[in-house]
Amino acid sequence: METLILCQMQFKGDGLAGGLRSYGHEVTVGGANLGGGHLGRRLGRAIRLFIKEASKPELIILDGAQYDREIAMLVHRIKGIPLVLYLGGYLPKEYEEDSSVSFSRVISWFVMSRLIDNCAHIVYKSQWLKDRYLNTPRLTIIKDKPCSVIHGSPDPFFYPASAKSYSKSSKELVLCHAGNFGYQDKAKGVLLLLDAYSQMLKSFPALRFYICGDGRHRHILQERASQLNLNGKVVFTGKIGWEELREHYRRADVFLYSSFLDGCPTTVLEAQACGTPAIVTTGSGAAELVADGISGIVCQPIVSSLVESITHLIQNPDIRQSMAIKATEHIRNNLSWKNTAAKFNEVIASLNH
Repeated sequence: METLILCQMQFKGDGLAGGLRSYGHEVTVGGANLGGGHLGRRLGRAIRLFIKEASKPELIILDGAQYDREIAMLVHRIKGIPLVLYLGGYLPKEYEEDSSVSFSRVISWFVMSRLIDNCAHIVYKSQWLKDRYLNTPRLTIIKDKPCSVIHGSPDPFFYPASAKSYSKSSKELVLCHAGNFGYQDKAKGVLLLLDAYSQMLKSFPALRFYICGDGRHRHILQERASQLNLNGKVVFTGKIGWEELREHYRRADVFLYSSFLDGCPTTVLEAQACGTPAIVTTGSGAAELVADGISGIVCQPIVSSLVESITHLIQNPDIRQSMAIKATEHIRNNLSWKNTAAKFNEVIASLNH
């Protein structure tokens, strides 16, 4: 089947496309957001993409953002091409009943509700996210749609170093977090990590914490770090490239992630793919990406639970090393693009019956 994947991030589209091609599908990856640029440039790409691709595909898989949704809707309505929604990330605030009303939010809600109404199948990137959507009052139409849960996957660029050294000394350990702090809820999750780290330093004063990423709420994190006297001990890298991010994953002994609203955080997948055990909290899709007790630890979103989990891995280097090895295996065996494509192929097959 000739398929068009509309995607915000190139590696996600390419990863899924490569897997689907192994099942005999002809796949094109596009999207207004691919390549970045200002809004005018993205709008131009959207128009060209619509004109170029409108008559070709037999199926559209939408995992996109601004303009991509409009392209998908236009192609579907004009050509009658089946549409599959691949929903991940955050549940947009405009879908909540108590959200503030603005013109942009009304438009976003209208477009998304029309997409849901017209799509043939919905794929959620986590069971947690599916439950959130199904219990959103403004999207009652979503309950009647055929659906599946298919987790996202990391880019193959993220893999372990050829020879990773595992420190036996708690004095040399490094903690790492990576994310986008453009959402306030994500920043709140990192505030929890900072509080836990501050307590950890009382027992492990040489422990270091690297926070990778940027966003408009980063200053909130830096202010909390200053209040906790963590300056010089916690390192904010700011925005960094993929190669540097991969090295941070590889150097880290433990990856930390605590988010309250994330559907399928890619950084949790990337860290494990690099051979780093992850400690994540319940209350988001992150808990579904870690094999608890095998590739990492799933704990409660409270400081005491995080401190207990981190201390357990620090004081047990053999367990930490075993989890590091199992983390890579967990991604390869359960959460690779090969696995994702196999499940998507089943969805596509169901549309043909």
